[in-house]
Amino acid sequence: MRRRFLVVAVAGVFALSACGVPDSGPAVTYGKERPNSGTDTRDPYKVAVPENSQSADQTVAGYLRAANGSLEKMREQVKAFFTQSAQNTWQSGSGGMLVIRGTVHAPTTVAGTYDARVEVTGDVLGVLNNGWLDMSQARTGYSYTYNLLSAGAGKGWRIDNPPQGLLLSIEALQGDYDQRPVYFPPNGEERSLVPDLRYIPRSVSVSASARNQLLMSWLLAGPSSYIAGSVNSALPAETALRGLPVEDQRVGTITVDLSAKADITDHLEPMIAQIAVTLQAKYLEIRIEGRTKVKPHDKDAYFYDAWNPSAGHTARPLMVEGGVVRPIKIPDRVEEPVPGLLKNVTNVRWAAGLSSTAAYVTTDDALWIGRANSADVARYNQADRVPTAAYSSPPVLYRTPSGPRVLIGAGPNLYSVDPAKPKPEQIVVSGVTGGGSVTSLSVAPGGKRVAFVLGGRAYAGIFTDAAQIRAWQVASQLTGITSVSWSSEVGFLVSGQGQPVSPNTGNSALSQVTFDGVVVEPQYPSQTTRTGPVAAFVAPPRGGSVMEPLVEIDNRIFLVRHPGVPANAGSAPFYLED
Repeated sequence: MRRRFLVVAVAGVFALSACGVPDSGPAVTYGKERPNSGTDTRDPYKVAVPENSQSADQTVAGYLRAANGSLEKMREQVKAFFTQSAQNTWQSGSGGMLVIRGTVHAPTTVAGTYDARVEVTGDVLGVLNNGWLDMSQARTGYSYTYNLLSAGAGKGWRIDNPPQGLLLSIEALQGDYDQRPVYFPPNGEERSLVPDLRYIPRSVSVSASARNQLLMSWLLAGPSSYIAGSVNSALPAETALRGLPVEDQRVGTITVDLSAKADITDHLEPMIAQIAVTLQAKYLEIRIEGRTKVKPHDKDAYFYDAWNPSAGHTARPLMVEGGVVRPIKIPDRVEEPVPGLLKNVTNVRWAAGLSSTAAYVTTDDALWIGRANSADVARYNQADRVPTAAYSSPPVLYRTPSGPRVLIGAGPNLYSVDPAKPKPEQIVVSGVTGGGSVTSLSVAPGGKRVAFVLGGRAYAGIFTDAAQIRAWQVASQLTGITSVSWSSEVGFLVSGQGQPVSPNTGNSALSQVTFDGVVVEPQYPSQTTRTGPVAAFVAPPRGGSVMEPLVEIDNRIFLVRHPGVPANAGSAPFYLED
């Protein structure tokens, strides 16, 4: 039996008629979604054990899922898949876990020493260390042949020649690990935090003390390479955690005891914010060498949620119809009028908005940027045209310490525009390959992390300074990519044609992609290859209303979470954040 380490469809079905998209009817259907916050409705995590294996290839697949929990537990769970002689010689190592994407092939019988052999082929995606995947050690062409012995009827199989170190399948990373950010302050900014994606074992997530200990250890180890250079840490170097963080669930207080290195005054508030938001504490007590430094009721830890740019914001769904901006109708939601900032603009092709600033591109390729005054009256200025190319993507607005700016694509390049200055400034982007034009952009809350489509390829990246982005390609297994939009703190939706989840399922038109590009989860597997512009909004991390993802196909805006609802006639959907 051949087994693939596949991306698991967890969110449902996005079905589009093969003969065209109707204005109404069951054009979009969906199933159970993985929750972004709140109660976890998934089945309880179960550790893989060899006794559950019905065949040698199942044993190998189970072994590649067994590394879950603390390091000590991982070792014991993995060793359970080995023969006694292999257990005596195997070492887990100290260099992190290799994450493999590939195929577990059907077992072959072996005459003589072993009962079966199973080959695993694929690619090494990277090394999981401190909760993040270091892709500098990725390589293609991985292959390993496992020799197995039968442990007897009903006892499964055992591996006699395991590779040294810990291995994990991409299927296990996706299904058995939770995506949970830790937070770091951005360089040169105050009262703000940047999420840093980490993968936490589900067996650890269920224990508050173990979870908080792991999250604190990751904070103390510093940022991942994905955001390094753009952030700093308020926790001084060489700070150590003294014992387990203690959580009093009766009152919601978490107590963290740190070494003397953390006894500082000039960065105390950023340090509190980093810890409080990372641990999602209601009240936080910080001790230094056992002595209280921050009392739990000095300030409600919820106060520091405001440092997280994803918290406390709302948005209204809008679109373009007939050259003007109009609201999108969503069931069970009060329809909000178009804000005065965009109410009277005409000849619109694309538009975007953030608080009291808006931008739009006209059908004759003019970029206008406006701000509203206290009376909600907008004053617009036209930006200079880019001499080498027409605007090729909708504009987006993103936050900077000096106020909102516009990011827009023109041909193969990205440009940033200050609303007060009409001249577009080219952004230097490293890490991109191939040609083509930028056709879609999205900036995460906080204005540091970006996603964009260039030449039909999706990229993620981060501003290393105001004029430079370090980028890397993501979702390379998708084709026909048209659009990206941030939809969670740790990732974004990509509209592109994906691979079948199994031989009996359709392909995916929308996928959720993590910021590092490692996990690509089909969200609404489609019966067609149709893709189109997608708009989403990042929900507050502590819960709250999850905004409706919007998809445009054939000048119709479809509501992903409301199957059967008549589509809105229009194009270029976007969310204007208040």
